[in-house]
Amino acid sequence: MFFEYFYKGKILTHHRKEKEWLKEPPADTLNFSLRNLDSAYRKFFKEKKGFPRFKSRKNPVQSFQFRNFRVDFDEKKTYVPKIGWVKTKFHRRFEGDIKTSTLSRTQAGKFFVSIVVDDGKEFPEPMKIEQEKIIGIDVGITTYVTTDKGEKFENPRALRKNQKKLRREQQKLSRKRLGSKNWQKQKLKIATIHERITNIRNDFQHNLSTKLISENQAICIERLNIQKMLQNKYLSQGIMDAAWYGFFEKLKYKAKEQGKLIAEVPNGISTSKTCHKCGYVKKLLPLSHRTWFCPECWSLHDRDVNAAINIKNYCTDADAGIKALLTDAPLGALVEEGT
Repeated sequence: MFFEYFYKGKILTHHRKEKEWLKEPPADTLNFSLRNLDSAYRKFFKEKKGFPRFKSRKNPVQSFQFRNFRVDFDEKKTYVPKIGWVKTKFHRRFEGDIKTSTLSRTQAGKFFVSIVVDDGKEFPEPMKIEQEKIIGIDVGITTYVTTDKGEKFENPRALRKNQKKLRREQQKLSRKRLGSKNWQKQKLKIATIHERITNIRNDFQHNLSTKLISENQAICIERLNIQKMLQNKYLSQGIMDAAWYGFFEKLKYKAKEQGKLIAEVPNGISTSKTCHKCGYVKKLLPLSHRTWFCPECWSLHDRDVNAAINIKNYCTDADAGIKALLTDAPLGALVEEGT
């Protein structure tokens, strides 16, 4: 596949000399499009991710990549090739060599630039783990995160709280003539609501993940088969609104930045139905039952807290898991399949 990209790159260079319209975009942008195509074909043949498709020009979400990018923090502007200096509102200042930049437009019509910077810093050395600094968490729909210590964080339910407003605006859109100016204005309103929902969800996940990472040295989570869970038509909307995958990804990269550990319990273990004290497994436990009674050890369990404790116990009891690394320093990698 690398030879294919190299070959296509030489053809592109040849055509740029002959065709004027290929000189309008930056050369880096065209090369990046070939790299993306090469990556898409590699995923199709090796990972069976789906055959590459052309992107429609009518799609409001567009983006392109380039390298020749400059930033002026004092004047609050950035230089985009073939466009010039553009007024910019910076999220924060950065130092280092700019590698690549991606300019994107959202569905709501806003433009963002994402910059990859090499600051020359290495990831911190993994720290030694103390037993009291290990935490197990269980995720849910109503209660977003429950810890093994009984602390609960409620789900903001961004989509559900904005659903009435979203439905009302979508009904207005259906009454307008397709493609008209009023139709386009109404479509922009709907996109703005969706963007607000996404922002609420991301803000909550960033705040919660930062809190959990900063207060603990190791976090035990459960690997979920989300695709299978979405087959439940009664819970699919709530699962999509919770966006657990995005939350776990935020936990992982923040843990890597601070030299901490994320341990994963493999899917298929009954964390909610197993008594963490005696190991009794309750076969029937509907989702509506938030507490249950263990007939073996006479313990009353909160469903979510019990699951969080079992997740932590599984990680710390694994032969090659956290327990074996409590006194040794080489951490930093994910604990896969409880090992």
